[in-house]
Amino acid sequence: MGQDAHYQVKLTREQMEERRRLAGADLLAGMKHADVARKYGVSQPVVSKWDKIIRAEGIEGLRMHKAPGKMPKLTEQKKERLKEILTECPLAHGWETDIWTSRRVK
Repeated sequence: MGQDAHYQVKLTREQMEERRRLAGADLLAGMKHADVARKYGVSQPVVSKWDKIIRAEGIEGLRMHKAPGKMPKLTEQKKERLKEILTECPLAHGWETDIWTSRRVK
């Protein structure tokens, strides 16, 4: 990877995990942060973060984690109420037909 890493194609999540794992092995072998950063085309603060993770969790801490995703708009209580409403007929809620559409649910 090298100095022009920011001009390269974006890495997949799997490739980023592999880079962290390889960099972590170099850190455990005693390589300096600046050298690891240069070798893998990342900043020194990123290498420092990886080093802290390794110290706290071991090399396994650098594994890929599932992305948290978007926060839900409905609370659990509102989800339960929506389930109750959807078991009822749309006519009971003022709609002209008895079909629940995605627009109506929204």
